[in-house]
Amino acid sequence: MSAKSFALKGLLIAGGIALCFGAGTWLSGASFMAMSERSVQRVLNVKLTSISRYWSEYGDDPKQAKRLKLSMGLSYGLTCLVLPFGFGMAALGRRRQLHGDARFANGAEIKNAKLLDGEGIIVGKYRGRYLTYPGQQYVWVAAPPRSGKGRGIAVPNLLNWSGSVMVLDFKNELWEFTSGFRASCGHKMFRFAPFDKDGSSSRYNPLGYVRNDELNRVSDLLAIGNIVYPEPAGSGEGGSSKFFAESARNLFLGLGLYLLETPELPRTFGQMLRLASGNGKPFHVYLSDLIKKRIAEKRPLSRECVDALNRFLSNAAQVLSSILSTFTAPLTLFMDPVVDAATSGNDFDLSKVRNEHMGIYLCIPFENVPSSRLLVNLLFTQAININTREQPKPGMHQCLMLLDEFAVPGRIDVLTRSIGLMPSFDLRVLIMCQSESQVAFEYGRDTARTIRTAMGMQVLFPPKEQEDAEAYSRMLDNQTELVRNRNSSSGRGGTSSGHSEQQQRRALMLPQEIKRLPNTKQIIVMEQCLPILCDRANYDADAELERRSKIRQAVIPPLDLETHVARIHLCVRPMEVDEGTAAKPVPVERMAPNFKQMPPLRNGATDEEIDKWQDSFFDMVVSSAAAIAAAAEPPVQEAEAPKKTAAKKTAAKRKPAAKRAKKGAESAPEDQSPPEGDSEERWAAAYEQAEDDLDLSAAFKRRGVGDHAGL
Repeated sequence: MSAKSFALKGLLIAGGIALCFGAGTWLSGASFMAMSERSVQRVLNVKLTSISRYWSEYGDDPKQAKRLKLSMGLSYGLTCLVLPFGFGMAALGRRRQLHGDARFANGAEIKNAKLLDGEGIIVGKYRGRYLTYPGQQYVWVAAPPRSGKGRGIAVPNLLNWSGSVMVLDFKNELWEFTSGFRASCGHKMFRFAPFDKDGSSSRYNPLGYVRNDELNRVSDLLAIGNIVYPEPAGSGEGGSSKFFAESARNLFLGLGLYLLETPELPRTFGQMLRLASGNGKPFHVYLSDLIKKRIAEKRPLSRECVDALNRFLSNAAQVLSSILSTFTAPLTLFMDPVVDAATSGNDFDLSKVRNEHMGIYLCIPFENVPSSRLLVNLLFTQAININTREQPKPGMHQCLMLLDEFAVPGRIDVLTRSIGLMPSFDLRVLIMCQSESQVAFEYGRDTARTIRTAMGMQVLFPPKEQEDAEAYSRMLDNQTELVRNRNSSSGRGGTSSGHSEQQQRRALMLPQEIKRLPNTKQIIVMEQCLPILCDRANYDADAELERRSKIRQAVIPPLDLETHVARIHLCVRPMEVDEGTAAKPVPVERMAPNFKQMPPLRNGATDEEIDKWQDSFFDMVVSSAAAIAAAAEPPVQEAEAPKKTAAKKTAAKRKPAAKRAKKGAESAPEDQSPPEGDSEERWAAAYEQAEDDLDLSAAFKRRGVGDHAGL
């Protein structure tokens, strides 16, 4: 220590002693005056020399002398103890640690972060209490394979989350452990498993979410087309790959509009693929014939549809084949009849995930992951796009998107674009992955970092890779340690020794310490809070959660694959005499009347338009029946008097039946009536009520002919 530093420290110490002595002297006089006079004004007039004057004036009085001693003792004791301690604490408080002051949060700080309120996403346990993350922010969970992230994060949340959920479940474990409890709570449960060979899957048809009105249908189809045929990486401004992708999107638009304007055909990806086969003709010839045929039938296609198809047809023959190959390449998935059946309709409505309590689980075996990437991308992209069109209304609840093995299905581009906007729409995301490097492999390092930093909280399990451990150690930051060293030296003059202190930097947790954490521990890093070292919230360590996990899983009825295959291949047969009667009813979905002449029904149709559409349905059923009956009847002799045909009788009977159906639909109780504006459901309810009134078998009494064509 230099002489200058020594002198400076001496001056500071002397100044501190003088300050304490002066403060004690003044306080002694003030306290004596307060005990004697009890006047605030007299106390304020006390000076540093007052205490000596009080001794000379009152020191001979034993009572006053006792007061003087008491006031001096309290005053000097207070100033000599409290003031140095206060100055020291203030100095320490203002002093910044040289290398940082990182530490883990304590119980009070965790409580202030509102993690002990019991609301939100379960992220861990602290001293036996659940840590839950409230609000609207996202959660990122990084855990190596077989480390228990499903047991400690996914299953507890699915057994506790009160709102709707959309779950990416590649192992089918989450459905097995959680669907039964959620169904028992009244949630509607759907399992979209398009590769389940038993057909036990709910249906999801991306094209079913294309709006029918002319203002939105083109943009909806193009949005799907951009997912099916994305911009090739590194294509730049030009290049053949970009041209073929754009041309394939144009063809997708044209065929999509064609299906929208042809209600007798299913509006599915599978049907698009079947159209692309050309029905035995060269595809460009087949398309030209379709356009001409619709003109001949006086049902011309829209201008937008014809323009899109003509843009395709205007290319050279060799280019046409390349565009067609680009178009069909991602759609070959739908050649699988199970996948085609699973995407032939919609059993759930993505627009209602915040209005109704439901659970949508996407269950895909690992062997089918490469084929499933398109469907995963479409499902979550449409769910996010549909639910971010308007702000949530009062009464809506949050929907949790739990993405287990987030990087496995490839890029979900909508997340990279919308991840900063989704919280305000009550869509919360829980991403579970093995490490950031795994996500970076699919999304790129910069995009992966963008996704991770958008998370309000990160839950880190002990990693296996050294690189991940070092990244976590840097994330926890550093603390300053005071290291004392003892030095000794010897020489001719003898031996000397000394001590020195040095501030050194040390990570809050070294990489090897993070890797050696017990398998019951985890680290939480969140915004505006110190990191938290806590326990995992394993569901099997909680008796109530374990009970919920043992409830039998929800049952999904298998798809009618035979009917689906028969429908797409137009395999029909005449119905037998007793079929379609009360003794041997036929489900509506297995009936195959000719609907080609039925007018399309637009969204938001009026009651009058719905009535006409219902009447046209009955007309189609009866006309199909009459055509079969007429083919089966013997020719009528000229001499015979004309008779009123059975078809006319049935048609006459249909009119009051249709009216009764309409009346029944209008007078149905509120809990049984279909949603307002949903014309298909309104028609279905009306038909079901009229089914008993309309007995088509009465129209056929000749030669055992069935009442109408059936699958």
